[in-house]
Amino acid sequence: MSKSEKDYNEGQKDGSKSTGLDRWIQQFNPFTSSDYNKGYEHGAENRPKSSDSSSDSSNSSSSSDKSSSSKSCLVSSACVEAMSLSDNCFELNTLRKFRDSYLINIPNGNSEINNYYQIAPTIVNKIYQLQNPMEYLKITYHSLVLPCVRLIIEGKNEEAFSHYKREILRNKSVL
Repeated sequence: MSKSEKDYNEGQKDGSKSTGLDRWIQQFNPFTSSDYNKGYEHGAENRPKSSDSSSDSSNSSSSSDKSSSSKSCLVSSACVEAMSLSDNCFELNTLRKFRDSYLINIPNGNSEINNYYQIAPTIVNKIYQLQNPMEYLKITYHSLVLPCVRLIIEGKNEEAFSHYKREILRNKSVL
């Protein structure tokens, strides 16, 4: 299978799980090829109109099947879960691609990533101990995840990283 076909198929798979917001944001994603975008749009157009329990169970099994080399964005993952989005949503895919293509290549990028994976589990655990963890995660989705995705789409990578780091450290200090 050619790279073009693989990109299209991956896009189609992601698009079939997309939300309206995902589709709108996807058009600005600088990390995808035109073949991926065509597949994404085709998948989104043919997405089932109602969410059924079988798609939810496949999402939860795919997130538990991850290898240790495919680390998720822990705080962001909890936020999108609170928003009833899948582990394969546009927001998380954008943040993962940002981590894997930008952050890992900046000076001290690996160190920043490792520091995050040391403090993030504690942050998430403390959030789930709050009286209203889902409400807190929804607020964090709007104050952390969406602004970072918007900055990444706009090509403002340094600002996206600064914002993410600042919000994570703020959460660490208040929880």
